[in-house]
Amino acid sequence: MAAAPLPQEKIMSVRVLILSGFLATLAACNTKPESIVEYQNKAAANYSVTVAATVLRQGKYDEATSLADQAIASKLLKPRNRKFAEGIRAAAALHTAHYDQAAQALAFNATHGQTGDAAAADAAVAAHPNRADGYFARAALALAAGRYPEAISDCDIAIGLEMAAVRVSMGDLGAWESFDAGRYQETINDLGDNSPKAAAQPYKLLLLHLARARLGRDDTQELARAVDATGDTEWPAPVLAFYLGRIDQKQLFAAADNGPDFDTRDGQRCEANFYAGEAASLSGKLDDARDLLDRAIDHCPSRYAEAKAATGERARMPK
Repeated sequence: MAAAPLPQEKIMSVRVLILSGFLATLAACNTKPESIVEYQNKAAANYSVTVAATVLRQGKYDEATSLADQAIASKLLKPRNRKFAEGIRAAAALHTAHYDQAAQALAFNATHGQTGDAAAADAAVAAHPNRADGYFARAALALAAGRYPEAISDCDIAIGLEMAAVRVSMGDLGAWESFDAGRYQETINDLGDNSPKAAAQPYKLLLLHLARARLGRDDTQELARAVDATGDTEWPAPVLAFYLGRIDQKQLFAAADNGPDFDTRDGQRCEANFYAGEAASLSGKLDDARDLLDRAIDHCPSRYAEAKAATGERARMPK
């Protein structure tokens, strides 16, 4: 007879005990536990910038500004994410016609490695069209000249590029590790069983959906509501549309082939292979699943969470 699952409060107690033992070990090794807390705080601050960008793109400008302000005030942001946060503040201010605030935010970026020369800014965009810095610089120059639509456009492009560079947050790495090992309920516990909240990060929403599906849970309606609330059409939105049956596999791969540069398209194809392979496995099409997951294993960049996840899923499949 199988043992009854532990109630949530018991699980939390066990986790507290494990953490206490871990901190005791650190103390015995003369490692300050404060360093662990600081690391977690830094991860949270940097992650909040990603969430701020997500709500910004949903048109929630006040919420985006508040999140960016909090992250900046923490003084824990990495330099790149500090510039990203200032860019979010600038974009929100531009969209709401608070041009003085936008100028202040863009001035931070301008004094940290960007140029005030129009020709140099254009050259930077031409040389590196997939980097945000040049667009932020051009936005600052357009704002100073009163060309507000151009400033808004360049700022939005820069935010999109920064968002494209963020795939899996540090806070979600544990959930992916649980998924890799086939511990699907732990994956859900790590992510938080809440689709609307997870929708702020589409890769989190995808992983939550897969973990639920592996446990036999049908979350189609909840997933659809979360996806529709964001209204996002950029990648990985096509993967979510595929899981909801709104596009087929051929359309998914066509969407994966639509990107501004080779690296982007290559990464999207990697993800398409993995997520299509998961869908095939869940529907019992094991030959298709093996082929798609093998492609993901062979071609996904090693830094992608999907690369390791594909290996774990492939190993659990029957021969």
